[in-house]
Amino acid sequence: DYVTWTLEAEEIAGRYEAELVYSRAGNAGAEVEVKIDETILPVTLESTGSWYVYKSQPIGALELNDGKPVPIEVKSTLQIGAVMNLKAIVLHPRR
Repeated sequence: DYVTWTLEAEEIAGRYEAELVYSRAGNAGAEVEVKIDETILPVTLESTGSWYVYKSQPIGALELNDGKPVPIEVKSTLQIGAVMNLKAIVLHPRR
């Protein structure tokens, strides 16, 4: 299972901390890779206790450059039952 989209922003250059917002009712242990541009961030998903309870999980740092669309992909690498409800990938500027 996977999902992809493209982030298009004119002024995006900089260093960021990425965060995954998701829910997962199943047992812990499913794994995904979040690929943002050329950076691959592996993530082990914990149960949030319900498909309706979301968790924000820091997943790593990356650097982006201006001038091109940024491809984003979230792909299951170890699936144990249903993977997750993906709500958002959030990029926080690093200082």
